[in-house]
This record gives sequence, C-alpha cells and structure tokens, in this order.
Amino acid sequence: MDDDARNETIRRGLSTHVPEIAQGIVVIHKIVSGQNRSKIAVRSTKPTVDPVKTCAAHGAAAIHALQQQLGCTMDLVAWGANWSDNIRSSLLPLKCTGIDPGEFEGDPVKIEGPYMQYDEGHQLSEREAMVATILSLARTLTGEELIFSTPVRWLLAPAPRG
Repeated sequence: MDDDARNETIRRGLSTHVPEIAQGIVVIHKIVSGQNRSKIAVRSTKPTVDPVKTCAAHGAAAIHALQQQLGCTMDLVAWGANWSDNIRSSLLPLKCTGIDPGEFEGDPVKIEGPYMQYDEGHQLSEREAMVATILSLARTLTGEELIFSTPVRWLLAPAPRG
C-alpha cells in the first residue's frame, strides 16, 4: 500500500471511530506516512478539548486495528498555533531540550539536545533507522528543514515492573 492510500485509510478509520472528528470538534490537520510509521496531526476547534487524548480515548481500538492492518506505528501529534510546540510534537517519541529557529527565514531549524528512550532489545541500527524516519516525517509534517545540533542521546527505558 502506498503512503497516500495508507493516509486515506487512517483518515477514514479515525473519522468513523472518533465522534469528535465527525462533529468537527477535532480536525485531522495532516497525515504523513513513511517506513513503518505514520504521524497524524490533530487539532481542536474548542480550547477545552485535547485532540490527542480525545482520539486516543475514543479511537484506541480503531488505532490498534489500523496499526495491525497497515503494519505501522501511528503517532498522534497535537497541532496548534504555537510553532515550537508543533515542532516538538512532530518529533515524538524523540524529545529535545530546545529548538533554535535560526537567524533568518529559511534557515534550518536546529533541534537541540535530542534524546530518546529505547528498550534493551533494540539494536543501535534499528534505533537510528527509527530516528531517521521520525525526522523525515517531522520535516514533512511541519514543512521545516529540521537538523540535529548534536547527536541523539540514547536513554535505556526502565524495565517494566512486575
């Protein structure tokens, strides 16, 4: 399935299972897809409604089913009026300590202090491929040239309890 078809399948699936999308309270701003991952930018037309939590709460089963059907991870991204928040959200699950927009319009946006948690079983090459996909999708989603000012730091995720 090509990226456009995957994006349309995601749009239809979420629109069907999240009533707030059908009602226009939550809007799918943009969907971008790449190698085994899709990012869905959602925004709210009401300031009291968190679009990511709304989609996750009402569409959890649909999201899980779509991930299984499409063979990809789906990241819900909060989209709003704040440029730097949109950049940060588009990079998740990668996190950063800062964002430098550059001195002039058109300058690359520098992502400062990028870091990411990983599970013990993930090899470095898998993690690097995942970060490359996340960065590529974030660039497409935001329309910005994003670059890392420093290498990504890898933080081992805590082992599950129990």
